[in-house]
Amino acid sequence: MDLVKTGINLLGSGYSVIPIGDAKKPVGSWKSNQDRQCTQQELTMLLSNPKVSGLGVVCGFNGLEVVDVDLKVLKDKKDQIVFWRSFLSMLRDNIEGFDEKFSIYQTMSGGYHILYRCNVIEGNRKLARTVLSPEAILETRGVGGYVKVYENCIGGIDYANVKTVTEHDRTILIEICNSFDGYNPTPDQEEITPWKDYDNKVQVWDLVSDEFTKVGENSKEYLIKRHGAESDHSGYLYKDNGFMYLFSTGTAYPAQTLLRPFSVYTIKHHGGDWKAAGKELYRLGYGSRSTPRRHYVKREEVTEQQFPLDIFPVFFREYIQECNKTLGFSVDYMGCSLLWLTSLAIGNTIKVSPKTGYTDICSVWIAVVGSPGVGKTPSVKAIIRPLMDLNYDMIESYNESRKEYDAMMKLDKNKRSEEVAEPIRSQMVVGDITLESLADIHQNRPQGIGVFKDELAGWFKDMNKYNKNGGGEIEQWLSMWSGEGISVNRKTSRDAFVRSAFVPVLGGIQPDVLENIFTEDFKTNGFADRMLLCYPELTVPHYASESMDQMLISSYDSAVREMFALLEKIRVKNDRLVLRLEEEAMVEFRRFHARVTDIENGDTENEYMKSMLPKMKQYVLRFALILQTLDSLSYHDEIYCINKDNILRAEALCNYFITMAKKVKVRAIDKRDMKAITRVEGKSSKDKCMEIWKMNSKFNKKQAAELLDVTRQTIANWVKEFEA
Repeated sequence: MDLVKTGINLLGSGYSVIPIGDAKKPVGSWKSNQDRQCTQQELTMLLSNPKVSGLGVVCGFNGLEVVDVDLKVLKDKKDQIVFWRSFLSMLRDNIEGFDEKFSIYQTMSGGYHILYRCNVIEGNRKLARTVLSPEAILETRGVGGYVKVYENCIGGIDYANVKTVTEHDRTILIEICNSFDGYNPTPDQEEITPWKDYDNKVQVWDLVSDEFTKVGENSKEYLIKRHGAESDHSGYLYKDNGFMYLFSTGTAYPAQTLLRPFSVYTIKHHGGDWKAAGKELYRLGYGSRSTPRRHYVKREEVTEQQFPLDIFPVFFREYIQECNKTLGFSVDYMGCSLLWLTSLAIGNTIKVSPKTGYTDICSVWIAVVGSPGVGKTPSVKAIIRPLMDLNYDMIESYNESRKEYDAMMKLDKNKRSEEVAEPIRSQMVVGDITLESLADIHQNRPQGIGVFKDELAGWFKDMNKYNKNGGGEIEQWLSMWSGEGISVNRKTSRDAFVRSAFVPVLGGIQPDVLENIFTEDFKTNGFADRMLLCYPELTVPHYASESMDQMLISSYDSAVREMFALLEKIRVKNDRLVLRLEEEAMVEFRRFHARVTDIENGDTENEYMKSMLPKMKQYVLRFALILQTLDSLSYHDEIYCINKDNILRAEALCNYFITMAKKVKVRAIDKRDMKAITRVEGKSSKDKCMEIWKMNSKFNKKQAAELLDVTRQTIANWVKEFEA
């Protein structure tokens, strides 16, 4: 290496360069180089010192940080190779585009330097030690540190082109390093199957001594005779391996076949079912126990967020708070239900348009997530009760009219008092319903039909079923979310057609069911990204001695009925009303849109979450329309445009639902990893809990208690011990 030429090139690439002597120690003082580069002339003079044998670069300067992989801590060369491959593989698996972001150089001792720049770095930190040595196998060189310059670049990024990475990618890198703390290199062990282990530990004679008798022997085998046999002997038992060979056909065992212990065990105890025999032997402890490899997954810190109740007008806010105080109902569930109810009340009557050429509806799909007993359904019904009463009134009115019509049609024409029109079935809310029936009802009420189900699991599964059979039902639902037309063509009855579908969805679902339903297919086709999740941290509430004020309940019911009546008047008068955004509201919308777009284009968010962000750009307008309408009707104002306040309130709702989606994803990852740990045999529940705690110190205690079959108090006590 030409030290002067290389050093000057490094200066030009933004490094603070220092001279290095024997034992990789700086020659002379280098503290001033932490804040400034030396000049080319200064460097040339420093390198003329005969003690100088190499170059170093100062870490912390210009955002440079290095992870030092010191493989010589592992004495065995094979262990070094295994560690490096495992470490590098984990980095590549968990940091998207790792090789295009990080530079890697091999050191003279066989270790590695991983170089990068970042806007946020720290001082030197020891990240991981092995169980064999107190020396760190992984540590950073940051502010106050330096590393020697080497020539062997093993990647495509040399010193001149070291990249600046995001804080997010750096965090993943550091946490992966931390996950190797306590690394224990163990020699590879051949997996021992239950049947091979059984053959090594058990003799055939131990299995058949109750069926055969030894009647003689020679140098190589014992002669054995089946109980009740007439011949002198039935076969042999070999002395060298203990296997059995029979020439008699009077037993359950095959003749003229070498029989080892596992074969005899399978025939004798499992009727020849080899799979069942292997399973039982494994259960009894035979065979090696392999611990499944735990893959590192970055866990984003998700701060619990309360539903932003102040987005609603005072009256609705007070009603929800009173229900929470006296009945123990969830503010989150009730708030989401009010969004859905108002969305249905608006329907196709009012739309929103931020600019010419683009118009959207305000339909929302909401799943309230919670375990049994936390009050999902009661909370929801406290809000939608007056709507359901209106719906029942419509159904009863239709049934009565239908009865009268059918009775009239049975009469002769000349006996009918008047010509009676066939009643049209109309309702606002449906539950269990086919897509064809939904289209029929929606055709009769074009302003919108709401879907409400206590449990959404059936809705999801039915859609998946039809989709697999090629029915295309899921595509129809995706079109309905966007307000597009739906049509049902029939051979034996009239077709159904809705020009602009409006079908908001609301229902409950349990966390475990949600994880099983939200498959990759639902994520890929965009269905999961349209579903807003409400998953608050709740416990079963105690009985409250206070009661709701009946006047407040009646006032709320009246307010909801009035809202539907007023919006029906607007529909009759205007047919379609399109709201624009005020100038200040437009400024806030563009700001929100730009923020979300930057996240989509950036590297700080995972791809799972990125896929839902485009829908948030639509939902922010839908929320704003819902809130503006609710606001204007509550204060008897004319509905003519969306103001700044309601765009900001809509943004708060988007932030809430984004947080909820992250929470569901993180919970699913945690539970998957916890399940992998709890399935490992040979460890106590406490040891498994410690593994979970090491994996994620902020793990979900309730989930862990369920998987380990212990109380949450036990989990809490163990965690206190671990932390101590």
